[in-house]
Amino acid sequence: VPMPMMNNYLGIEQNRLVWDNYEIGHYLFPILAKNSADKQFVFDFTQNNAFTLNNPDQNFDIKLSKLEACLAENNQKIKTLLVWGKDSRVEAVLNEWFEPQPIYENGRMRVFRHKP
Repeated sequence: VPMPMMNNYLGIEQNRLVWDNYEIGHYLFPILAKNSADKQFVFDFTQNNAFTLNNPDQNFDIKLSKLEACLAENNQKIKTLLVWGKDSRVEAVLNEWFEPQPIYENGRMRVFRHKP
């Protein structure tokens, strides 16, 4: 699935560390989350964290509702959230749990802090 893995390329030729722990939600990776609920959260989040706005095969509304359900139950597990690109529908969901103003912004990349 190429889109969810694009964040790994944000660090190429940059002086920054990019870490994506999505693999701990899968059984094939040698490091797994101990708690099965955490493993399920990682798996659910990575299945619904990338949106291709011009993809006719992707049902945007269904995927967005799955992201919202995942965050409603697990948002406290994310302290900061990296967002690439902008879409008001996605941001409306994220604004429920994350500050509306980014703590860092560089072009299309923004980092949001979890609301206290």
